[in-house]
Amino acid sequence: MTTPRIVTVPGVRPVFQVAAGDAQVATGQARYNAAHYDVSPEATYAGLDAQWTDDSCDVIDAATFYGRQRSIDAFDVGTATFRVANPDGLWDYPPTNPATPLTLRPGRMVRVGVIVGAAPAVWLWTGWIDATQPGYDPGAGDVVTVNAVCAKGEAGRVEAGRVSAAVGAHETVTARMARLADVAGFAAHRRQFDPTGTTLQATQLGGRVGQLMDDAAKSGGGDVFGDENGFLVYRGKDWQTRTVGTPDAIIGNRGVPDEICPGGWEVSFTRADFTTRVLYGRSGVDPAQLNDDANRGRFGIETWPMTSLQTESDAELANLAARALRVRNFDRAPLIAAVTVDAARPGVIDLLTAASPFKPSLYVCGHVADGRAVFTRTLFCTGVAHQIDAAHWTARLALDDAAPWLVPANTRYNSAHYDADVYTVVA
Repeated sequence: MTTPRIVTVPGVRPVFQVAAGDAQVATGQARYNAAHYDVSPEATYAGLDAQWTDDSCDVIDAATFYGRQRSIDAFDVGTATFRVANPDGLWDYPPTNPATPLTLRPGRMVRVGVIVGAAPAVWLWTGWIDATQPGYDPGAGDVVTVNAVCAKGEAGRVEAGRVSAAVGAHETVTARMARLADVAGFAAHRRQFDPTGTTLQATQLGGRVGQLMDDAAKSGGGDVFGDENGFLVYRGKDWQTRTVGTPDAIIGNRGVPDEICPGGWEVSFTRADFTTRVLYGRSGVDPAQLNDDANRGRFGIETWPMTSLQTESDAELANLAARALRVRNFDRAPLIAAVTVDAARPGVIDLLTAASPFKPSLYVCGHVADGRAVFTRTLFCTGVAHQIDAAHWTARLALDDAAPWLVPANTRYNSAHYDADVYTVVA
């Protein structure tokens, strides 16, 4: 992106911005105004944002990632790598010119997105610089390589000291998330935490905040992640459930209306991707086990451990184990692990500006080879990895089977009951 364009995708302009202010510092610089926010859990900013400085012309290429592979895995820390041209020392740290102190230093926020036509920018990734490294590229000259992490990585890197007496008995997952975010000093106006009634046992903390957040989230059947707008987000149990309806996109080579042509599929039939036995329980207690006897006879024992849960309710522990066994069931093998797409192909720009593991996006996918239907599946987007440079915009969309999370329209959903493929609908 030595110029802010992508030659194979006319009408799309990449955008890279650096925050001139720091979210954690209250005076003497640009800062966020926490008074200007919506209250909806899905809301983003309703008013003032950080003071951003555009540097799209200096960025050579950008690679970003958000997500995970399976729909009940913990979200990985979102990462981004940017290579920025630095021929005049503008981005040196400490700054070469004290009159222009804006630098690519750790702790500063960055974001990357695209502008399609005359529409506002769509932000694909937002996070915090974690490391920078000056270097030299034969084609670009002096460069700075910037590595950044999402909100979960920014908050999660903080170490929470172990306390002598366990604390937090009977607090909800939401309350624990807030307490851990406080330990990390993560700004309150950059949090979006779902309310939940699931209560947790007391703990002694000790360890990285990110791991402690993951432990709390999985104990309530939810997820914690940093999203594309720079928020630290907690979603409660079964937040991924969607009604059967219009998908976000149709991907494949079957020639159906509005179908988007992929660059390639990744299909995997690895035993480690599936489960025939769930071990579940609390820390320090002998785990219970839940078996899929039919598939265990065919494929052997493949174990999914859930042995450090903090959930107070025994019934909820059993419910979480049943969910894991259904979602990771061999009946949905092989795993359609990912699809790659190129924004130069018809329909892909709209797909990529909307693709998100945080909704999550829902796709009807299929592949035909020599007249043989290899697969036809409805899949969730569980991860997005963008690669943008002056020549191309491509992406790898990680996928997982959506069947366990889909329910018919106009029905009530009871997550305590499961059948072999989808959740039981309760009248």
